[in-house]
Amino acid sequence: IRLCDAHFLKLSEFTPSLINDGFAAARKFLRLAYEKDPQVAFTAVTANYLFPAGASLVHPHLQMIATPVPYSYLARMIDGCSKWQAANGSSYFTDLAEQEKGGERFVGQTGNWHWLTPFSPLGNNEVMAIHKDHWDFNDLSEDDIMDLSTGISRILSYYETMGHLSYNYSLYSVRKEMGDGSFRCMLKIITRQNLYANYRNDDYFLQKLLQSELIITPPEELAQGLRKSFKE
Repeated sequence: IRLCDAHFLKLSEFTPSLINDGFAAARKFLRLAYEKDPQVAFTAVTANYLFPAGASLVHPHLQMIATPVPYSYLARMIDGCSKWQAANGSSYFTDLAEQEKGGERFVGQTGNWHWLTPFSPLGNNEVMAIHKDHWDFNDLSEDDIMDLSTGISRILSYYETMGHLSYNYSLYSVRKEMGDGSFRCMLKIITRQNLYANYRNDDYFLQKLLQSELIITPPEELAQGLRKSFKE
């Protein structure tokens, strides 16, 4: 999904309206996929910005994945949420947002989205957004999508102040009819290593073979800085 005419953008130039346009196009595609194939159930809207993030071209763009079978990480989250709901009678991600609210890792709220830095990040400077009610991207209102885009724009602007240029994010979704109500539509966003002389990839044995991550900025420190952006 092509986002704009500009070939390169600073992170602070990813405006809410620009991001919103990309998500609107993605949702339109998802609705068409739902109409054509009743088996399509698991969706990810993803972004790779610049080569360190895995982009094959510089131009700002999104990818769209909608399949009958979930990718492994989404499958693990869905399974974990179902088990949590069976044991506790509630949504894990809703409970997580409520638990973190007001704490060191809570960043803020845009509409129905709760923003926080996870206690066990998948990547550097990870921030996650959790929707209050819906688990299907297709069910989000126009306000929901703009509120999500506003939060992403604020985070990218903050990443720029930290000196970053490159990022990945993924929005996760489960088709309404296929879910048991335990999952929530959510987004995870991380920074990637900048290009520089003698560049070294930031994905090596630790991530690939030990399935672990080296986190430079503690989640609590990241959230403290981000909270100012969400109060503006």
